[in-house]
Amino acid sequence: MAYTRLKFREAPKIAKFLLRNQEPDGWWPIFPAQPRDSNASTYATAMVTLALANYIATNALEPNEKDHFQKAVDAGVLWLRRRRIQDQARWKDYPNAADGQESLSLSAMALHVLHKLDRNYDSSISDAWLKKLPEVPTSVLPSEMRRIPFS
Repeated sequence: MAYTRLKFREAPKIAKFLLRNQEPDGWWPIFPAQPRDSNASTYATAMVTLALANYIATNALEPNEKDHFQKAVDAGVLWLRRRRIQDQARWKDYPNAADGQESLSLSAMALHVLHKLDRNYDSSISDAWLKKLPEVPTSVLPSEMRRIPFS
């Protein structure tokens, strides 16, 4: 994303590298790896989907490339949407791996990407995410924040 904003001359090569590393189901691995479903990374998929969407928005693509990049973004969005933990506003870091861990911060990233890019975004998911945030004891907040009502 930053490369694109800075008009980094290698941005097209990086974008094409990312495009080549997307798996047919729409996900990306953290590192180019074996195409096993257990390598499907929510973090990588969210970040790359957002980066490619930002790259499309720069209008730096050739006309014949835009559809290809948009299909990759749409596939990433669909993969994220389908990997949400059922009846929750949470995602796992590696949803197809036996040891995948639910992550509050990663769930926020997935929500951000979906909110920004999913044409069928359901805002009730964001509401559910907010309602399930853990309570923060006021004793750990800086003194100026202790006066703010959080309810």
